[in-house]
Amino acid sequence: MNIQALKSEQASHELVTNRQELSPSPTKQKKPSTKSLSTWKRLSSVKSRSRDKDRICSDKSSTPYSWTRLISDLRKSQQFGRFSLVEYLPNFQAERLKSTVRKLMRPGQGILAADDSVHQLGIKLKTIGLTNTTTNRQRYHEMLLSADADKDIDINDFISGVLVRPETINPTESSGRAFMKMIRKSNILLGVRFDKGVEQLAGCDREYISTGFDEVQEAVKSMKEQGVSFGLFRCVYRISEWTPSRLALTENSLLLARFAMVCQRASIVPILATDVLAKGNYGYEEARGVLRDILTTLVKVMNEQHIYLAGTLLRVSACSPGLCFKDPTDLTRVADNTLKTLNESLPPAIGGILMSREEDFCSSVAILNNIQRCRIKKPVFVSFCYSRILQDGLETIWAGQNRNLRKARAVFMKRIELCSLATFGQSWSKETSIFPVWETTY
Repeated sequence: MNIQALKSEQASHELVTNRQELSPSPTKQKKPSTKSLSTWKRLSSVKSRSRDKDRICSDKSSTPYSWTRLISDLRKSQQFGRFSLVEYLPNFQAERLKSTVRKLMRPGQGILAADDSVHQLGIKLKTIGLTNTTTNRQRYHEMLLSADADKDIDINDFISGVLVRPETINPTESSGRAFMKMIRKSNILLGVRFDKGVEQLAGCDREYISTGFDEVQEAVKSMKEQGVSFGLFRCVYRISEWTPSRLALTENSLLLARFAMVCQRASIVPILATDVLAKGNYGYEEARGVLRDILTTLVKVMNEQHIYLAGTLLRVSACSPGLCFKDPTDLTRVADNTLKTLNESLPPAIGGILMSREEDFCSSVAILNNIQRCRIKKPVFVSFCYSRILQDGLETIWAGQNRNLRKARAVFMKRIELCSLATFGQSWSKETSIFPVWETTY
């Protein structure tokens, strides 16, 4: 090794050590006073975050640094916390949903839920001696929605939408095409019920969760191509001493929120149905508490899933006591409790509320009428979405005979007319009773 090189290296090392000894010692940073302690902490955190950002952004690779890579690195860094990228609805889709909601929630109009399954319709047809065929089912729907049966009153004056099963509008059958033609002629919005019943929820005491969500995404796309404007998904809750449990509330709310997300992406208005079973021995306060838990849990999950609330409708049950409750039902108290619970649990951004509790026609209409007449401020407009109470006994009056079509149609139109008046709070007065004479004539 070269001796001259070693001597020069030793001389340079001695020069560096001498400079370090001669350099003054760094001044110690003074601790800030108590008044500026919060400012000092804030500045220190900003400096540490900027150092972390410089460390993250210093990439030795030749590829240019993009915002996508920056956000992915920020997610990995614990100094910046948790980031979430949210894909909200485009403005044009939000406007479509709001326009559909306004059409469905027009004052004085509601939704007819003709969502009986093939088996349920077969039971109705069997009582009047008809077989469960596609033609007979088509005739039954024509009795409800055909505009030729009664030319004086149009169903469009009281019904803004009709809810059916997917098999009812099957385009491969002639009955499905005829039904779609009849709906377009009546100028009524068409909706489809997407759930396929309920099954027992594992780990719970006789509680249920809805089925059919696995096929919702494909079904929504196909239904949208056929002109469907809204869709319904139904979850069922049972009231007892221990139910509904927190698990059942969370699982059903997640299911409804995911359904709403799929529908809104396809510009279909979702109707989230939270139906409470009437069986049980529970009172007014138990029903009110359960409805509050259902709605608060659902709204919380919808906000977490970033659901567009203004493009969503809720179908709720009234706070009525169970069928085994010993005292008679006070319909005024039921209406007051229901309206107070809706005000406590729902934000005013919700598109609308639909009532659906269906013990019998008179009590359901009276509850809706009392809700509208109540002086408590309503969060949004309250309408109806009835099924059984509007159709009970119509098949007996019709009996499959064309000569009875006008009579059955008149009873059905009178029922929906009373429901329409109930949305204004005008179905009952001191002079007129809510129990009409025609309700007991058959």
